[in-house]
This record gives sequence, structure tokens and C-alpha cells, in this order.
Amino acid sequence: MALKPVTNWRAGWSGLAILAAAIAGPSCEKKPDDPIARRARAKKAISTSQPTSAGTALPEATRLGVNLDDGPVVFPSDLPTTTAIPKPGLSGLGRDVQKQLVAVYSDAVRAPTDAGKVGELGIYFFGLAAPTEAETCFALAASLEPMAIRWQLYLAMVKELAFDTAGAAQVLTKALGSMGDRPEGLLALADLRRASNPVEARQLYEKVLARTPNDARAEYGIGLCDLAEKKFDMALRRIKRAVELAPKYKDALLELTRLCEMLGDRQGSRMYAALAESAGPRPLGIDPDVVILKSTLASPERVYDIVEELEQKRQFGLAGDVLRRSIAVHPEAWDLRHRLGLIYAIERRFDEAAAELREVLNHAPDQTAVRRSLTQMLIESRQYAAADNVFKTLVSMRRDDYEMAMRYAEFLLSCGWPKDAYDALREAEISPTAARATELLRIEALVGMERPDIAIKRFVALRKSVKPPNILAESLAVDFTAIMTAQREADPSGFKRATLRRESIEKFAEAVHRDVGADDAAMIREGLDTVARLIIAEARRGEFAKSLMLVHRSAPSDSGGRIRDAFVRVFRLLREKDRKAADSALNDARRRLDNSISMSNAVAWLLATSPDDTVRDGRTAMEVATRCCQLTERKDPEILDTLAAAQAEAGQFDEAASTIRQALEIARKTDAVDSAALFEKRLSNYLNRVPYRVE
Repeated sequence: MALKPVTNWRAGWSGLAILAAAIAGPSCEKKPDDPIARRARAKKAISTSQPTSAGTALPEATRLGVNLDDGPVVFPSDLPTTTAIPKPGLSGLGRDVQKQLVAVYSDAVRAPTDAGKVGELGIYFFGLAAPTEAETCFALAASLEPMAIRWQLYLAMVKELAFDTAGAAQVLTKALGSMGDRPEGLLALADLRRASNPVEARQLYEKVLARTPNDARAEYGIGLCDLAEKKFDMALRRIKRAVELAPKYKDALLELTRLCEMLGDRQGSRMYAALAESAGPRPLGIDPDVVILKSTLASPERVYDIVEELEQKRQFGLAGDVLRRSIAVHPEAWDLRHRLGLIYAIERRFDEAAAELREVLNHAPDQTAVRRSLTQMLIESRQYAAADNVFKTLVSMRRDDYEMAMRYAEFLLSCGWPKDAYDALREAEISPTAARATELLRIEALVGMERPDIAIKRFVALRKSVKPPNILAESLAVDFTAIMTAQREADPSGFKRATLRRESIEKFAEAVHRDVGADDAAMIREGLDTVARLIIAEARRGEFAKSLMLVHRSAPSDSGGRIRDAFVRVFRLLREKDRKAADSALNDARRRLDNSISMSNAVAWLLATSPDDTVRDGRTAMEVATRCCQLTERKDPEILDTLAAAQAEAGQFDEAASTIRQALEIARKTDAVDSAALFEKRLSNYLNRVPYRVE
């Protein structure tokens, strides 16, 4: 069995690596509530605005909402008297919901001409399934802000909730006619028209798909129109397409169950019926107004599902809005706070992420999944000393968690603490199934400790149990490259005290050459070449996700530009296989560039240097590379090289020449001979006003 490269913590928050949802793990288990301790914590949090250990005070919107008075929740006595705005009843509602309703109602009656505050109250009435009161609020908001289609859309939706389909259709028709075609309004109107006029409904659904392709709800609607016209084969195809786009779309699955039964496909009918049992509500789409309307006052479990749907569509900002609203109503829904912390981390709002995760741990300190997330976030924000403290707590809490011990060892190695990494592995209770991967980490630690004599013995012994044997040298090359990549990042906390030196790797490579052979030694010695070759090899095998992960882990230590050039070749291979998939992957990567400097640099390089005219985009490449240079304080020569290539592609050759000279100066100071030679050639290009192209 081949030994796979150790999963490195540097995978980070990048969508090309792992989603935050995967880091989150199981939902938090809620501990029994202690009212006295809870009130004490709340009083301390409210009376002092001291910064958290993450560096900032908890945001007001996400602070623990605890009523210090255990008496009943009541409306303020000084509220203005009004009959225009309905007053919510509080009986039968949870205490936190009561408090939120009082706050929202108070805001509305104190500012009765503010459409936003009146409409906000309507949103809460909608969540309480009180259509009459919601309609009153939305109608008032619409009269106060007649050009805002949001209130018209809400008014139509609440009329539909009250079974006034004719009134809902009338509102939508008027709003869409005067303010343009909004996909969510078109979809709602199509649903209302489908029973009475399937031809018109089909036209509306088609308009939705023209504006938002791959909308499962529109595909399902067209399928129902086909059914009404007895076009069963077309209906089957459309509704199957809806399920492909939204695998847990219960209505579509139930319709497929019935349709397959009618067409005599009993096996298909049974399959879709089984899938429908674990399916959920209709997808929400991405319209922020509709998402907010339908998620307000939803149960924490439903909110969690909504957030997952939004994350899959990369709507992290909207997911954060939904979570903050839900937390205001359910302040002790710790799994939602955990999720919000992960959203903040994806958005690189690390102080707020730490505040949310620490708030969870204040209540439930035994939640190891939250501590893992906190550790990852601290590493990403370069708070290495704080990350080390959290790791130590985790390891002491779960000595039987060998995976955590391995992650801690990887972290210590990347920070230049090989002896501590070695000791951490020695003290952990390692599972036999992880013995090989653990031994690989020990070898890496020994190389960092400059003990090639012991490392080579372990290498030779481990190599005998690995097939094919050279996979071990490849794994070491990948991990050494990733460690040196991490070590090049700034350390404001001063935690790092050493680095993995190339001299140490060279000594180990000499021992491998002597005791094993030249091929294995070359793989280790020429790590970047090995990684670049593996990147392309994985892509040729169709393993594009693995290929991109290797790029992600290796790009910043890309002496000579090998990894960036390999990334261009991977993109070319993917495009040859599936042009649409390649373009989609690149567009997705461009939307998520802030998640990873490594991948950002590689994407900018592709956009600046690709030989394909349809791929190059000098302006975007320049924007991305400039951002990367800012994050690395213009100290990384390879990223400066990328910026220079982008400037040249954008026609700014003088700026490109100036930038590549900076890269050349840094390369010479650090004895990066390979890079310096390439920079000199590219400088000649730019002086001659010729952009660079990857061959």
C-alpha cells in the first residue's frame, strides 16, 4: 500500500483545499445550563469592554444576550402608542425570542416612518407564521419606500402564505413591471401562475434560468409544466436535472417517485422515495432578501442547513448575516457560533473568528472540534504562540487522539521546532493504522534536528514496508517543501526560533544516496522539481484536486517558478479534458483568491503568462499579484516576479522592469541562483517591451 503524503495543516481555509464545514466537525454538545454562572459571565461582559485574547472586544451583534433579570419579558413603558403597527404577542414563545421581538417592535414604533425598521418587524411576524400582521408591516414599508422591490416581494410572499394567490400575483406583476425582472420575483410569479397558465409560467421559469443558470427550482417548475402538458419524458429529464443541482430537494424527489411509478420504473421509484425520506425543504437560492426572510426565527437546525446551502454557493457574507440573526435569537446555539467563527475565518476576519470560537469554549471547554478550528484560525492569522497553547491543551485533553498529535507535530516542524515535534510524537498514543505516517513525521523531525544518521536508519526500515518504495522519497520532498513554505511567512509573535535548513536536507539526501540510491536522493534533494512533477502527474491521472492541493502547499517557496509553471500546465490539461470545467474552476479560484496567498500567486501567474490568449487577463493578474505583494510586504521574490509579469502583460513595461529588479536584488541577497538567472532574462524581456509567456 502506497504511503500518502501527510496532510499538512497549511491546507488552511482555501476552497481548493478544504471547506470550513469539513473543519467544523460534529455540532457542539450543549452542557447543562448554570443560570448563576451565566448571569455572572454576562454581567462581566456587559460591564467591561475589555479586549478578548484574540485582540478585540466581542462585536455587539454577537455578544451573549442574557437578561440579568429573571422576571417576565415586558415591553418598555415609554413606547409611543400606535395602532398602525401591530404589536406582537409574547405568550408561548421562548425567552430569547420574546426579548428580540420586544427590541424589534420598540425600534419600529419609535421610528414609524422608517421602512427598514417597520419591515424588519414584518420579517419577524413572517417567521412567527402571522401573515396578517406581517402583511400590515410590509404594506406600510412598501408605502414608505415605494421604489424598494424588497417590500413588494415580501408582500407577495406573505399573501401567498395567507392563501391569497391572486393578490400575491397582482403585487408581483405590478412590481416586476415597474422595476425590472428580478429572478426571485419571476420565480415566485411563475409558481403562482403554473396551475392556471403553465405556458406563461414556463416563460417566466426560462427567464429565471437566463439570469441565474442552474437554478434547481426553475428546472423543477419547468418539469411540472411539462407534466401538465403530458410531456412525461421531458418532465423526467427536467426534474432529474433539478435533483442533480439540489440532491436534497424533497418536492422534486417525491415528484420523481410518482413519475417513475407512473412510467413503470419501479426501481427508480423506490430509489427516489428512499432519498426523499432524508431530504429537506425547497432550496432557498441566493437572493439575500428571501434568504433573510425565510431564515429569521428558524430553528437552529434549519439555520445550519441554510448556512450549508449558502456555503456551497460561496455566499459567505450572506451566511454570516443569517448566523448573526439566529444567534441574536438563540444566543446559546453554540454550533451556530462555531459556524460563524469559521465564516469569519474564511473572510479573514480573524479577531472576530477568535472571539466567536472562544465564546463557545467559555461555555463548552471540552469541544475539541472548536479548539481545532481555533488552532487553524490562529495559524492562518500567524498567531503561532497562541496556536501552540491551544494545541497543548488539545493534546493534553485527548492523548488518545493520534491525529491531533500528528497535526501538532506538523505545526511544530513548520515553526522550526523539530525536537519538540519528535517529543510530541513519542508521548502520543499512536494508533497502529497511523504508524507509517507517524514514522514519516519522525524522519522529518530528525532531519530538522540534523540527525541524518538516525533519520536514514528509519528511512531504510520504513521503505521496506512501502510500495512502491519511491513514494516515501516523494512524500518527504512534498513535506519538506511545505514546511519551508510555512517558515517563509512572517511571525509577528516571535514564536519561531529556527528553520529547516537546506543544508540539513542535503546531508540527509547524501545519506539516502549512500544507503538507498541516487534516484531517491535526487527526489529529496530537488524537492521543488519533485513536487512540480507530481503536480503534473496527478493532473494527467485526472486527480486535479490532489494536483491543486500540492500547488497550494508549495507555491510561496517556489524558487525558479517551477510550481507556478506546473499550475499553468495543470490548467492546460484540465482545459483539454473539459474546457467548461477548467474555465469554471478558474473562475471559482478567482472568486476565492483571498483564502490563499499560494493559490492567488499561481492564479495571477496563469492570468499573466498563459500562452492562451483567451485565458490571459493582465489587469486582474496585476490586482491579485499586488495584493499578494502587500501581504508578503514585497519581500517574496517569486511573488514580485508574478507582479512584474502581470504588469508586462498589462503593457506597463517600465513598472515591470522596476519590479523584477526588486525581485532580482532579493534573490541575489539570499543566494537564490536559479531565480536570479530567470529574473535577469525576464528583465531583458521587459526592457525590450516583450511580455513573458510560459512555454
